[in-house]
Amino acid sequence: MNNEVFVKSWGKKRQRGKVKFIMSNILKYSVVSGIGVIIYNIFKGYELSKLLYGLPIFIAGFIGWSVGFSFKWEINENRYYKILRK
Repeated sequence: MNNEVFVKSWGKKRQRGKVKFIMSNILKYSVVSGIGVIIYNIFKGYELSKLLYGLPIFIAGFIGWSVGFSFKWEINENRYYKILRK
């Protein structure tokens, strides 16, 4: 992504704040992965009641995504300010 497009895009995202950035991305990934798990279980012939067995994985993913998107925020902030200083 070129710098001009990044500054414009990130400028809009950062106005909403760090918490909203992290939570909205976690929500997107949770919905997509949750749907993926349900589809996988249906194709494998598992009962939907067994979805709770995946709860520890979901919790670990939630924690991992929280940390990952916190780092992503910082990386994008650093890039944003570096570009603006030029």
